[in-house]
Amino acid sequence: MKTATSVFVLSVLSFGQTVSDAQRQACSDVQDAVIENYSNSNLSEKDLRRLIVNLQQICGVADDSQPIVDIHKVITECARTLIRFHKADLTKLPMDEFDALRDSVSHDCRVHPVAHDVTTTKDASSTSENETAKLTTSDIHELLAQSSTALNREIALGNRMIAHLKQAQTWEGVDADHPDAVALREKIVREEKEFASALRLGSELNDKIDSHQVEKECSKEERDRWLDLMTEATGVMHDARTQQDRYHALGY
Repeated sequence: MKTATSVFVLSVLSFGQTVSDAQRQACSDVQDAVIENYSNSNLSEKDLRRLIVNLQQICGVADDSQPIVDIHKVITECARTLIRFHKADLTKLPMDEFDALRDSVSHDCRVHPVAHDVTTTKDASSTSENETAKLTTSDIHELLAQSSTALNREIALGNRMIAHLKQAQTWEGVDADHPDAVALREKIVREEKEFASALRLGSELNDKIDSHQVEKECSKEERDRWLDLMTEATGVMHDARTQQDRYHALGY
């Protein structure tokens, strides 16, 4: 079983380093840009190289051991591997298959993890183990319940916002200045903030959950129910980001 945050964190190239939510989002965005534009015949070689450079700088460190001779080939291989990575059900992949898929992304996109300071990593690991040791069986059940509640809220808020974003885009082709359209856009501003807040809360809760203790202390039914929610919430999050991008592309 993957770490508690794998469904979210590993959908971007965090590679295990400590990253903020903003960094994860930026990395996810630049991956989307590679996937959406790799076959765009209107992009120059300079534009394609910029896509790869952005991904390398935001998601890790450039792998200079593999010179980029044919940028079209590199961008295509990178995009296709990213697509396989995003389509994979990370909750069911054996760890060796996940590692192989992650390594493929690293190789094809010419990017590798940020190096850790050994002492810092060791200290962080010790701290994590101490914190985990303090959790009782009842604690892990409570955390899982809290996480499930937070995920259900994310899903509900995300689906509501997605519906309103689509409505707002429809209004754009009918009458963008209609009072109902204006009121809808004002509502979306509030909903985006509410959804972002829910995502932060969910992330904070998931960071407290140790996957090994979940595996040991929780029933299969409990684990499966929680992972199903994680998977559904991830799908909603991606759909919401897509609709937000389209909506904000209209100038809002």
